[in-house]
Amino acid sequence: MGDINGDGNITTVDVGLANAHAKATKTLEGYDFEVAEVSGDNIITTVDVGMINSTAKRV
Repeated sequence: MGDINGDGNITTVDVGLANAHAKATKTLEGYDFEVAEVSGDNIITTVDVGMINSTAKRV
């Protein structure tokens, strides 16, 4: 969960992709949406962005 670009790592690139979707400047669909939606509420919001960011900072 959270590895939106599928490179095997959760990084600021993934944070940026989720953030773009949350701000409605990019639409994530399919697999990308599924891995970006980490909070379990079926929408991508700043909550998901924050969770992905938190994981990216630990790497």
